[in-house]
Amino acid sequence: MTTNICPQCGSDPCDGAEWDTWECGSDVPNFGVTQGMFRQSDTCTARERDNLRDALKRVNHEADIAMKRLDDLHMELVTTVEKATRSAPVGWDTALALIERVAKERLRSNMSVELAEDIAKRWMPGTRLKSSRPAWAHPEDVVKLVRECPFLTGDDEEHALQVAWLHDVLEDGKQEDGSPVIYTDLTKAGVNGSVASDVDYLSKVDAQPRWHYYTRLVHGATSIGIAVKVMDRVVNLKEGSETLGRRWFFNYRRDARLDIKPLLIYIGEPLLRKWLEEKLEEAMKPPWK
Repeated sequence: MTTNICPQCGSDPCDGAEWDTWECGSDVPNFGVTQGMFRQSDTCTARERDNLRDALKRVNHEADIAMKRLDDLHMELVTTVEKATRSAPVGWDTALALIERVAKERLRSNMSVELAEDIAKRWMPGTRLKSSRPAWAHPEDVVKLVRECPFLTGDDEEHALQVAWLHDVLEDGKQEDGSPVIYTDLTKAGVNGSVASDVDYLSKVDAQPRWHYYTRLVHGATSIGIAVKVMDRVVNLKEGSETLGRRWFFNYRRDARLDIKPLLIYIGEPLLRKWLEEKLEEAMKPPWK
């Protein structure tokens, strides 16, 4: 193994001595040479010492930069905790505990969203209407809109992402054996109960009157589930203008005016409601002259 013991006097570099001398005055052997292979006749030349000093300076410089980044991270975490809890300043232990907790929550969140994505891709076979895109491409577009929203964060964002992936599974999905997907299939697959419930309320039964569907939606779904429904219609309008044609677009726009805009009053967060209203108004503008 590598050693820093002088082969002549058997000492470590003495305290306060230059880093490249031993107690006996011998030059430091080249780094990386093992005791058994050490060539006692070799000594560091002036160039080698300069190169090693430069390398040591670079290492120290990088270490200083790393410590500065850690200090900045610590201060950022302290500020965040103080704002969130209005508590006194916190130390490293509290900051590291916060990092661990956030990391675990993010891991759990990612696993839940990944499960919803996997279910959507497995249980929505075929292609999208009048398109060569897979059927699950539409939920994926809704997911992108959810991620774009600056007013959905934390648990609300996680919930919205799962509902966005699954919102068409009960209407259009089929399991591997060809049987239709029902509510209990979602919960058995590991989907959170509140997410599965929102997906159920967002799903329309064949021949279900429109008034019945929307009445059931506003009285049963969460505010986040209703927000996903609005985003779903925003994506529908974009699809209608780009791939489905004028008839589909104007049908979607009529429904948006009659049924979707009234849903906005059931979204409790004012900034989220305003953002969705702007997105809906923008999507309702015909792209044709």
